[in-house]
Amino acid sequence: MDQATVKIVLNILDKKYPTIAMHEVHGHDPFQMLVAVILSQRSRDSVTVPVAKTLFETVKTPADFVTISQTDLEQKIHAIGFYHAKAAALKKMSALLVEKYQGKVPSTEEELLSLPQVGRKTANIILTTFFNTPQIAVDIHVHRITNRLGWIQTTTPEQSEKALTDLIPKKLHSIVNRVFVAHGQTICLPRIPKCSMCPIEKYCQKVGVTKFI
Repeated sequence: MDQATVKIVLNILDKKYPTIAMHEVHGHDPFQMLVAVILSQRSRDSVTVPVAKTLFETVKTPADFVTISQTDLEQKIHAIGFYHAKAAALKKMSALLVEKYQGKVPSTEEELLSLPQVGRKTANIILTTFFNTPQIAVDIHVHRITNRLGWIQTTTPEQSEKALTDLIPKKLHSIVNRVFVAHGQTICLPRIPKCSMCPIEKYCQKVGVTKFI
């Protein structure tokens, strides 16, 4: 895949999806974004976003998460899948931030990856959004759509991150997750993509339409 086509596709999607709900819920606060991304793991944004918004009305800082009881936190996020484990992870992470980082989210990949429940995707989103370190955060949407487009041929998100980092111009790294998450949630669906509505359909090789179900 040539970089000229990659740029065209990303520019089209950037105009179509200037923002997504998950990027609006954090109030430009890196800690709240970190919490929201953790809550969203294995959960739909349509469920996560309203829960996160309500949660942040009263529980906003690492100190708040340390203070609130496990039971009360679970009650606030119980609509989200795996809420027991996520509540425990959020309390553990918050305690570590308070004890080691003065209640602030660290700004390096190594430090972020040392936090409970933070993997490469989450770390890359935080680095890109708040610390001017553009990274390609690969979730299932990014992995599925870039393979479907024919840009890459990979089997894991880790492989996709490396391949896309080599392919996509660095100045566009910061928009990749946003535009493909939005596109994957609305048009390029796993099982039956809405190709007739797709603004980048003519650039798509339609590889493995059923591969990523």
